[in-house]
Amino acid sequence: MPPENAAETPSWLTGISAAMSSALAEETPGERPQQPTAEETSAAESLPDAAPSTEAEPASDAVFSMDMPDWLAGFTPSDLNMPPESAARPASPAAPNPEDISPASLPSWVQALRPVEAVIAAAEEDDFEQTVEKEGPLAGFRAVLPVAAGLLKIQRPKTYSNKLDVDNAQQEQVALLENLLAAETRAREIPPRQKNSAERPLRWAIAAILLLVTLIPLALGSRWTPIPSLAGADLNAFASTLASVENGAPALIVVDYQPAFAGEMEPLAQSALRELMKKQARLAFVSTSPTGSLMAERLMAQLDAQNNYPTSVQLGYLPGGAAGIQVFASDPTRVGRGSSWKSATLSGITHLEDFAVALVLTDAPDEGRLWVEQAAPELRGKPLLMVISAQAEPMLRPYFDSHQIQGLMVGLNHGAIFEQQFLSDGPVRQAWDSFNLGLLVMETLIVVGGLWALIAAWLEKRAAEQEGAY
Repeated sequence: MPPENAAETPSWLTGISAAMSSALAEETPGERPQQPTAEETSAAESLPDAAPSTEAEPASDAVFSMDMPDWLAGFTPSDLNMPPESAARPASPAAPNPEDISPASLPSWVQALRPVEAVIAAAEEDDFEQTVEKEGPLAGFRAVLPVAAGLLKIQRPKTYSNKLDVDNAQQEQVALLENLLAAETRAREIPPRQKNSAERPLRWAIAAILLLVTLIPLALGSRWTPIPSLAGADLNAFASTLASVENGAPALIVVDYQPAFAGEMEPLAQSALRELMKKQARLAFVSTSPTGSLMAERLMAQLDAQNNYPTSVQLGYLPGGAAGIQVFASDPTRVGRGSSWKSATLSGITHLEDFAVALVLTDAPDEGRLWVEQAAPELRGKPLLMVISAQAEPMLRPYFDSHQIQGLMVGLNHGAIFEQQFLSDGPVRQAWDSFNLGLLVMETLIVVGGLWALIAAWLEKRAAEQEGAY
């Protein structure tokens, strides 16, 4: 501190400086005083000059006689009873040998406070240290092979009895299951039917009646039953479309009915084809059925027995179902013999729309549906007509209602009405009496048979009641 500020030094700091000077003077003569460092010298110079003091006690009294805070004023060196510096600093003993140190015994409650993870880790380390291989190619590896003797010992497996300890309840359940399985493979016994001596003659009598009713009108050529005169919208559209076909126009005829339906389909087909033949239409026959070509030849043989109709050609069998119809609709010239397309009947026809009309004869609803879905779009507005059996009507009528089919002739009923408009006596009219009389007789036999069964059951029940009464 500079000399000009010496007068401002507090009195308590002046007493501390005097005490430090007296303590340095009392050093023992055997100890060599250390030379002060440059830092200590500069610090001492910065302190203010203090009056020299030769006695320690007056200096300490001077220190404690200065102004102090209230909380520190009541303490004196005699009250503190501080031990001397030599007693406060015990002599440091020599460094002990680590081997002579014995572990201290801790109370059980202190040991319980030890973390569990540390105990487990220590145990694992001990086990890991113990499993070290001493011999063999794995010597020096830890925890590789089990060290317990006999773990890898090879011995014969134990033999166990194949007999089950089954109680009575389980045996009953097994027997029940076996009976169920046996019943599944055993055929059910049907009691023999009681033979009736009058059954066989009755069957022959019914067959004879049906044959006589259907054959006699055909043989006599009778015209007893009347023909209905009311035609539906489907038949009117069929007749008007067929009448609008120009003379000499090409017509595609699809013959897709089976031989079993020839009795119903041939009269209808003959009535429709006869109208086309009157206009000298050029007829091209094709079929997706293997027997369709034969049915087409049979049909033409009935219509033209002397083979005087020159403008007709057979394109043959069209395989492939829907795919075959689609190929034919896109390019008709790919079907049939090449010479057929060079004939006068098919001259100028390269696409399906070149035909003036397409007439499908079928007894199966699926066949009619395929021709509507695959061929109708390629006709480009040309009419598509169908002659179908009565069984195919429910599935194909929606196509007529949606105007995808321009006309329908369904069953002998439509065929008779169509012939009445165009022909005086056609093939449908010749079979009309046999058809109607056969239906009438079959209905009568069904009613009579039902009444007979009811009377027989009533008589049998009455006889059983009389036997029970006696």
